[in-house]
Amino acid sequence: MTKIKFQQVEPQLPKNSFESQPKIIYRAGTAYSRTEEAVDQTTHTHRLAVINEPNAWLIDLTSKTGEHIVDSSPPFRVHMPVFTLDPQRYNEIDKLEYANEVKFFLEKGATRTKANLMGTPTHKYDLTVDKIFHVTLWTSLATKKPLQIRCADGQNSQTIRYLTYDTNLKFSPDLFAPPKGVTFTESH
Repeated sequence: MTKIKFQQVEPQLPKNSFESQPKIIYRAGTAYSRTEEAVDQTTHTHRLAVINEPNAWLIDLTSKTGEHIVDSSPPFRVHMPVFTLDPQRYNEIDKLEYANEVKFFLEKGATRTKANLMGTPTHKYDLTVDKIFHVTLWTSLATKKPLQIRCADGQNSQTIRYLTYDTNLKFSPDLFAPPKGVTFTESH
């Protein structure tokens, strides 16, 4: 199981905005994920998404309400793209997923060099994806874990900084079950 805490740092967002707050994700294999977001002070919601394929629960912890969705179309597989772009138009970048970043770069034959990132020695992986996206991943030389990832298309760019990246954690089934005390509606 992997636990990642990350934060978008580019484009720059208002300091205390919901979008600038860190998120925490858990991923276990291809069937389990959990995404924890900060409280959104504008909408007064506190979102949590739990997936235990084929079940998904989208929850507002503030109102203690949620939606339960059952995936009816195999294969039942968690999909956690790092960059949210139109998968119909850009199907390779859509395959770059949290907890599989290094694997993606290695499989695509990325160029690897040594570089410094904020004073930390890193391996820097560079790759062009879908013919327009220049994607860069920095990993720690010491731990081999991702530190930062960037996607740019010549006009726009997005950078995500990994605040923590914990791998090989013991599987915790409770993380992938809906919390108690939440009222759910069923969706189809």
